[in-house]
Amino acid sequence: MLQDGSGPTYGKLKAMIDPGQISWGLVDGDIQNMILLQDSGALQPIDYAIVDRNKVLPGDAWDYGVNNYMYSDVLAYDTEKTGGGEPSTWADFFDTAKYPGKRAIWQWGAAVLEITLLADGVPPDQLYPVDVARAKAKLESIKDDLVLWSSGADSQQYFYRGEIAMAMMWNGRAFRVMSETENRVRFTFNQGILVPGVFNIMTGGPAGPEWVNRFIADWQDPARQAEFFRCIGYGPANPEATDLLSVDEQRLSPSSRENIALQVPLDPAWLAEHEVEAIDTIAAVVGS
Repeated sequence: MLQDGSGPTYGKLKAMIDPGQISWGLVDGDIQNMILLQDSGALQPIDYAIVDRNKVLPGDAWDYGVNNYMYSDVLAYDTEKTGGGEPSTWADFFDTAKYPGKRAIWQWGAAVLEITLLADGVPPDQLYPVDVARAKAKLESIKDDLVLWSSGADSQQYFYRGEIAMAMMWNGRAFRVMSETENRVRFTFNQGILVPGVFNIMTGGPAGPEWVNRFIADWQDPARQAEFFRCIGYGPANPEATDLLSVDEQRLSPSSRENIALQVPLDPAWLAEHEVEAIDTIAAVVGS
């Protein structure tokens, strides 16, 4: 099997699809891209005679994709910058009087406006549809303390260089920073935005759909998913895999029952329709 780790962005997928030069058979993709592409003929339906739809959480087996792991956008913080304090909400993230210092947010939109509205007091069950104007106003309230990261590696480097007090970042990256700073940098799943990763099958991919479906079915093995978590920090899609994790490991998994209860699920349909607007809103605030 050959792997391309450059990232299946919507632009890269379209660049393959439009001229019909498909070099990827299986995509570990963003759910909003699946929504945008599923009616275009670019994706093959998942063969649920091979893949087991019961080995993911209810609702996470779609016609043109299936959940492969769970990740979260979490609040991470440097205890040396927070005076030993333990920020635990997005309101804390926006409280620059209590916790001075720079904050890092993702440049490319997903979950940024959501965490901003949570900080502004919007109840989790009323986040969607996102009130973009309200989120923009809240972001502007701390714009001088905001910096952008464009990749997971960028979010880590801000902490390694000691440039920020807090970040909104992917839990797998926070997991790594916590380990490499010997627990100086920590994170919380409280009010995290929970996101399903998705396997999609490209139409016309080199391996053919049967073999790709077989790979996905093999991926669903609980022991493999538990080991994947231990390697990278992203949570199992198969709930049976969570039962193979120790109590301490479950505390660090975004898809443990305890942590799911603390988080807010991303609305991928809203994001698919409004991702560009979210990106432009962030740029208008932090770039101004």
